[in-house]
Amino acid sequence: MVRRAEVFRSKQGINLLTGHRVESLDTGRRRVSGTTLDGKNFEQGFDRLLIATGASAIIPDLAGVDLPGVLPLKSLEDGRRIKRRLKTETVKQAVIIGMGYIAMEMCESLSALGIQVAMVKPNPVFMPWLAADLADVVRDEVSARGVKIHAGHKPERIEATGAGLKLICSDLELEAEMVLVAVGVRPASELARGAGTSREEPQVEAAYRLGRHRR
Repeated sequence: MVRRAEVFRSKQGINLLTGHRVESLDTGRRRVSGTTLDGKNFEQGFDRLLIATGASAIIPDLAGVDLPGVLPLKSLEDGRRIKRRLKTETVKQAVIIGMGYIAMEMCESLSALGIQVAMVKPNPVFMPWLAADLADVVRDEVSARGVKIHAGHKPERIEATGAGLKLICSDLELEAEMVLVAVGVRPASELARGAGTSREEPQVEAAYRLGRHRR
């Protein structure tokens, strides 16, 4: 998305192997192996190995989370699905579950489109990883733009209604045409776990996201 693969090869001297799926890791032999897009086997040796396989969006265990109009945002395809829905459906109100960085960026984008946004999460503290005075500044700015902040309300289920969707908490109900799920990510560490590696092994450094899931 940012630059062509050839740039890494020709200008930076990086042996970038696109179309190669790593399927197994042998820390004893210090080799990774897998298959290419055309079905051929390959093997690649290493002195040190960095595993940076990204993460997947956490989908909360909520009834109705699989309803049409309930969407996560992590991958490029997630973003495309959201754009398609905004183009094909009338969305006047949106609810965002979560108040992290991705949630805030989506809040800003939807508000700029004239969509009324409400945000909800179980933790009563708004942006707990920020200094309290700075978090208050952000909250005041978001609220000044008409966004409704509902911290301290635990989502229980999502229901389909005649007009769209309804997010139901124990003491709160929010109606919308779209519900976005942005409650954090889970590291894609299956490859490392399958090989029995740990971050302490000298020849393997498993790279995990440092940000913790903050509700």
